[in-house]
Amino acid sequence: MKKAKETTVFLLFFLTFFYFDFIQATSTPDTFEDSIVSINNVVEGIDENSCEYYVSICAFFKDEGDYLKEWIEYHRLIGIEHFYLYNNNSCDNYLEVLQPYIKKGLVDLIDWPSPEGTDWTPYQEQAFNHCIELCIGHTRWLAVIDIDEFIIPVDRPTLKSFLIDFDHETSLGGIMMFWQCYGTSWVKTIPDNKLMIECLTWKAPWDHSWNRQVKSICKPHKVSHYCVHGAHYKSGYHDITTSGTGGPNQPIQIDRIRVNHYWTRTEDYFLNVKVPRRAILEGREYTPEQIQAFFQSFNTVEDKAIFRFLPELRELIFKK
Repeated sequence: MKKAKETTVFLLFFLTFFYFDFIQATSTPDTFEDSIVSINNVVEGIDENSCEYYVSICAFFKDEGDYLKEWIEYHRLIGIEHFYLYNNNSCDNYLEVLQPYIKKGLVDLIDWPSPEGTDWTPYQEQAFNHCIELCIGHTRWLAVIDIDEFIIPVDRPTLKSFLIDFDHETSLGGIMMFWQCYGTSWVKTIPDNKLMIECLTWKAPWDHSWNRQVKSICKPHKVSHYCVHGAHYKSGYHDITTSGTGGPNQPIQIDRIRVNHYWTRTEDYFLNVKVPRRAILEGREYTPEQIQAFFQSFNTVEDKAIFRFLPELRELIFKK
């Protein structure tokens, strides 16, 4: 009976989370429509071979100073060449962390504020569409993810070596990447001599309902507009999974590429940062039962797939 109650509580928690994400994604600032018009007016015939970068990342962030370096260095390690980062009202040391990357020309930093105490999702969506337009003709592929998400090219050493397999498909606009959601792994805080990805190793089952969510790697000039969880494409273009199938309700596929989503991060972060942020979005506090059900569901399977990149990443982070 107790297990059935926990399952019911978590299901309600899950439905609430995605209900609000859906509602928020439909409400955008007036300038969002302007972004869509601008993107759709881009002249066809972009020469992908003339792009400055093969693959870049776009991300929208707020107060991620403690996590930015690990995230950037990891994605550089798998072949990301440039980062377009949109700062949303950060008050921490983010600029100190990013300044060396800005000086090297690796990061474009764009301030993208929203009114304090309000839902930032429409502004995030607006930023993504701004980035799509900005990247046309400059990067062949653009991954749109968050700072708590780490792309893993499962069967290739780099993201570029994975994407090359898809470059010949002229009607292809993008590739869907499925989540693997990680929990707190019962870790309170990350020690100074450890990385987040080596401490948080427990996740939900691979086929958990949350892992049906996808993020996109897209070709910017083929995108009509971008929503929080994926791109919509111009007429004649489409996205696919790694098996070559497209359309909604695709089965979860993580055999070639996946996104490790460290949504909770540590216990301290989840309780003191994530939960209050979600309360702003949803207009209510989570109950202790909801939080406990979440902990139980997302700390059930140990998965260290990302560890093959760990030795080199530790060298980059701690030996500099």
